[in-house]
Order: sequence, then structure tokens, then C-alpha cells
Amino acid sequence: MPFSTGSGGTPLSLTAQAGSRPVLGAPGCAHHVTLDASVSFGGPNNPTPITLNVPNNDAFLGYTIYVQGATLTPAANTLGV
Repeated sequence: MPFSTGSGGTPLSLTAQAGSRPVLGAPGCAHHVTLDASVSFGGPNNPTPITLNVPNNDAFLGYTIYVQGATLTPAANTLGV
């Protein structure tokens, strides 16, 4: 992450978007997952480990968890993401 990054987030989803959706004000960025849940984290000087606890239960076999990250970086583009 660039030094100017303040913080960020990681959306977690059980479904992926059909095709990528562009993000207004962020050329080259695309939204690939739905926002079912999210985890926020600090900037480059404050690394935050993310732990995802999944119960040891056969009901969860075969599920895929899709993850995408975004950071708040003012100089990255017009949107600052």
C-alpha cells in the first residue's frame, strides 16, 4: 500500500458479480463482489490481520467466499480509492 493510504476495507461475499462493474471516479477499478459483510483495516503503518472464523460444520462445505479489497488513497484517482 502507498504511504498515503489512510485505511481500507475488505468486502466479503458468498456471490460474485456477473461481470465486473466499473467504479465511478476510479478508472481501472471494478466492483466484483456484492457487499454481504466487510472488514475494515488500518493504513500501511498499521497492518491488521484479518481472521475469518468458519465453524467446523458440514453445512459449510462447498461454499466459496469472494473477497475484494479497497483502500482510501487520496492520490490514487478522483475518487481516492
